[in-house]
Amino acid sequence: MRQILITWFYKRRSSIVKYSIVIFCVVILAILMHTSIGESRGFLATILVNIEGISIFTALVIYILEGSERKQKKHYEAWQIIKTVQGTNDNYATIKALQDLNAEGVILSEAGAVLELSGANLAKVMLNGAVLMYANLEQAYLDSVKLRGAKLWRTNFSSACLDDADLSSSFLQEANLSNAQLLQANLEEACLHKANLEGAYLGKANLRKADLREANLKKAELHEANLEDANLEGAILPDGTKYQSKEQLKKFL
Repeated sequence: MRQILITWFYKRRSSIVKYSIVIFCVVILAILMHTSIGESRGFLATILVNIEGISIFTALVIYILEGSERKQKKHYEAWQIIKTVQGTNDNYATIKALQDLNAEGVILSEAGAVLELSGANLAKVMLNGAVLMYANLEQAYLDSVKLRGAKLWRTNFSSACLDDADLSSSFLQEANLSNAQLLQANLEEACLHKANLEGAYLGKANLRKADLREANLKKAELHEANLEDANLEGAILPDGTKYQSKEQLKKFL
């Protein structure tokens, strides 16, 4: 019997705590009402006279206490939308769900829980500051996306279209950008340490002050790219040679 009661309590402990707080708050309110405006009325009479106000107060307390549950439900529904529309053309639903989750500060992808969005159409999605490490965005259409300051290490952008994308100040350590299209992309001050950019198209891309240490730029197109003050220490250049000096870059730009 004791074990049954313990099990029952643990299953309902959240509700028990929540409604205990509600009862406590209502009792305190009733006592304050009785003390301040009760006059000669009894305690019960004070409650009955002010039942409408107490009801509103009770509803408000419950609403506040259930805030975290509503948020969790909202997050769950957003994740379900993302999973449900995977492989479909419903990009609007995916974009809205991702943006809503990011606005709530939810980690969108992490090791052991890879976000699968290969081939997705996410053009113009706004995910500044998003945490999307390890996500699979292979062949995704990400034209004009906003990913400024996003955590994207080890994210797979292989063969993705990132034309005009804002990736400034983003963290792309060890990210796979092989054969990605990055025409006029903004990668200013982005961290691309050990990133794979083999075969990537970076024409007119802004790589000013980017960290490209040990990055693989073999066969990458850098025509008119801005590499001012970029750190290319140990990087593999388009012709397969290792970076030694700025003079080597001139023939690629």
